[in-house]
Amino acid sequence: MKLYEIVGSKDSEFDGMTFGQFTSEELAEAGYETLPEEFREETEIKASGLKVNTVEVDGKVISFPAYREPEDVIASRDEDNYVEGYVQLHISDMIDNDYEAFLDILAEALVGSSLLMDVNYDVVGMADEPNTLIFKVTGDVSNILDHEDEE
Repeated sequence: MKLYEIVGSKDSEFDGMTFGQFTSEELAEAGYETLPEEFREETEIKASGLKVNTVEVDGKVISFPAYREPEDVIASRDEDNYVEGYVQLHISDMIDNDYEAFLDILAEALVGSSLLMDVNYDVVGMADEPNTLIFKVTGDVSNILDHEDEE
């Protein structure tokens, strides 16, 4: 399946920016029509080189559903005990919870524990499922490791 994007036109102030990704050219055109006119003059619709369930982050194409088990995420921690990974969440998980509960949901999805500290996230894409976002999540697993040592 070919994806389409609304992107900043070359040599415009939006050059290099993506404003939306769509599964058909018709949907991209409908999205384009919702932009303010001054944005439309600086953007264009083009076929994307990405496939469904992929997103480009920092120049690297990442495939979803490349799910990793929480144990694998924790095992991949850096020297400061920080991990990073990608999780999919429905927007209702944000709406139906307060901020701290939302962070706990991200932590549970990434490492299987709400003990993840210093949780940070960025929305990096939309999943195939309606109203489902893909988040890049990072955090410190020190509390999780300490808790495991106590058991």
